[in-house]
Amino acid sequence: MIEYIRAIDTTKWGEEQKNNIKEYKGKPGVWILLGKEHTDAPLVCLQVGATKYIGEEIERDICLLKQGSKPVEEKRRYVNQFGEYMFSYDICPSRAQELYWDISKKYTDLIFICVAHGDELENKELRKDIEKYVAYRTLSRYWVNGGQYKGDKSEEEIKSIKESCKKECAELFEKIKRNYKGADMLNEFLNNLIKGKIEVADC
Repeated sequence: MIEYIRAIDTTKWGEEQKNNIKEYKGKPGVWILLGKEHTDAPLVCLQVGATKYIGEEIERDICLLKQGSKPVEEKRRYVNQFGEYMFSYDICPSRAQELYWDISKKYTDLIFICVAHGDELENKELRKDIEKYVAYRTLSRYWVNGGQYKGDKSEEEIKSIKESCKKECAELFEKIKRNYKGADMLNEFLNNLIKGKIEVADC
């Protein structure tokens, strides 16, 4: 498990990384969690979060990834924002614990990346727009838009939801660009991620 936060400036990724989570404490922004299904697979976006406290939220999530969970009798279905069933989770201890337990079992090379931060991100609406834009562009596998999505969908419905989300991206990006100076760098990073050009072999 990687215990630091990357920034989207990939030119600095070759540098030795240390635990820098405290540098992000008390700072607003948007983060993503990337991982690989197997060693030779490209990185995919697993989760996206918009928060007023990047460091604190990622620190908690790292703990959840490490912690695991104990199975209990009753299960619920975890369905992402696009209507796809991902896994079943125990009602207790918590959905978040089960989510990170599922991720830790299925993915390797897990890394948190801060994709947006700065004074502009004090604006909650801007944070939410960036979170949604990133989740839609990457089709983030576990992202739910602030809550549990009710009921999984058929393959046709999932395809339709994803197409609708992709269409909304252009409008979202224009809105973000008007309010966030790092919009172009964010977009370049996402383009490279989607094309499989982002690697963390040196992590």
